Amino acid sequence: MTPSIRQHQDSVTVNVPAETLYAIVSDVTRTGEWSPICTSCWWDDESSAGQVGAWFTGLNELPERTWETRSQVVAAEPGREFAWVVGGKYVRWGFTLTPASTGTVLTESWEFLPEGIVMFGEKYGADADAQIADRTRQALDGIPKTLAAIKRIAESAAGAPEPDSADASAFEAAYQAAQKSLAEGGIPIGAAIARGGEVFASGHNERVQNGDPIAHGEMSALRAAGRQKTYRDTTLYTTLAPCAMCTGTIIQFKIPRVVVGEARTFDGELDLLRSRGVEVVVLDDERCVDMMAAFQDEHPELWAEDIAE
Repeated sequence: MTPSIRQHQDSVTVNVPAETLYAIVSDVTRTGEWSPICTSCWWDDESSAGQVGAWFTGLNELPERTWETRSQVVAAEPGREFAWVVGGKYVRWGFTLTPASTGTVLTESWEFLPEGIVMFGEKYGADADAQIADRTRQALDGIPKTLAAIKRIAESAAGAPEPDSADASAFEAAYQAAQKSLAEGGIPIGAAIARGGEVFASGHNERVQNGDPIAHGEMSALRAAGRQKTYRDTTLYTTLAPCAMCTGTIIQFKIPRVVVGEARTFDGELDLLRSRGVEVVVLDDERCVDMMAAFQDEHPELWAEDIAE
């Protein structure tokens, strides 16, 4: 088998300062709170905890097996980066933190190092490729789940806006609108507007259906709402983070609260909304992530057209 390098990374914006977020992700004893596989970790030597060169052990659990791994910290720069290498040379995992206008962009990265590829070849022989593919799948599946969990933990601790009791049913109207657009061969982005917890308008992206380049989901929902004396008592629900055009409209109409299905596949202009005093709640809904990721993979040209790239 020819050694090769496999790597992947994903990011999420967390509405807390980088230093606060670093304190969370660098505490390996909390890994079980966010990892879908590693249920617990502990420092091999508490006196060197969190320092470059320190080793820690992790307990990993899947339905079919349980195993332990030892890892060595290779980067520990508060507020900027925390990284470790499994076995000291096989697989590199890490978090990098980049301050944003409101919060921090947290990026988790994974890299199957050359010595790890060689080790799998020696350990598994003819089955090595399948084993490597399995570990790759676990990393690609696990990173977004890990980031979503860390975001939820960090923002909850910091008192970031949380969904209220009426949001679930109201957001469902936006999601169903997105599904309707997808079924029609359109771009799967839906939106809904509610007042007092009651949805009174919804819509979806209509670029394909009506040949309308400005008929984004939020704009279609606003059009469906018709003339309103005020929007200051409403909440807008959207399956995807709003673009600059829709963000400007939200600000123009003084909509005070926006509930977003996800901002992983497109981060939109959430920071601009927050900077203008709009309360932004990000649900990080896996259905929305899967729906948009699949659409972007299958229709890259149409997606680029919709966001003018």
